[in-house]
Amino acid sequence: MSAEPFSQNTLRAGDVISTSWEIYNKRLSICLGAGLLTLLIGMLLGVPAAAPPLRQFAVGRGVWGLIQTLIMLFFYLGLDLMLLKVVRGERTDIGELFSGGKYYLTALVNMIVIYIAFGILGIVIALCSFVPILLIPLALAAMFFSFMVTLVFWPFLYIVIDEKPQGIEALKRANELTKGNYGAMVIIFLYMLGLGFVGALACGVGLFYTLPLCFTTLTTAYVKLRGEATVMETAPSSMPEIE
Repeated sequence: MSAEPFSQNTLRAGDVISTSWEIYNKRLSICLGAGLLTLLIGMLLGVPAAAPPLRQFAVGRGVWGLIQTLIMLFFYLGLDLMLLKVVRGERTDIGELFSGGKYYLTALVNMIVIYIAFGILGIVIALCSFVPILLIPLALAAMFFSFMVTLVFWPFLYIVIDEKPQGIEALKRANELTKGNYGAMVIIFLYMLGLGFVGALACGVGLFYTLPLCFTTLTTAYVKLRGEATVMETAPSSMPEIE
């Protein structure tokens, strides 16, 4: 796993999309398997909130939602670690999904900062909701704010894994890394949105194939943002077509 400080690289959306597609298909079993397992865990954790008595109490649903988020952070860290190794051509296995604990506290601190920003936005909207004329502008502003936060800070979990930064340094580094690459990332996000739409067409079954592909696409984008070569550039012939 690379631990050197990154150097910002200009991202090309088409390159990310084609490379991630190749990697996904050549390492299909591990990318699909880890993605599906993560999604399954998330779905199972969502069951209590949909069943009585939590379904009848907003506070209970909120508390359980928080617990679910805290648990899933652990698994997303493991998934990101595993996919980083896949994209870089390093050895890994499905057990890596359960190895996110050593990064958890730092990731949690950075995630809390982002949630605080969203919380402040929510409070502002709630306070202004008594003025109906402001609702639509505020809703549009909230959507824009949410999108920009995602666009700027989306790689912070990968940076926590790679750099092991202190405090909220991962958010600062994410801002440095994504700066100047917003256009390419918008295209990549639209591509992933399209994958989600296509996956949802078959009663949602296709999402079990397209969502793990989205995870692989984001990981590939991060590695290329760092200016690193993926396994497709370093050792493509060593990768089986399908494991």
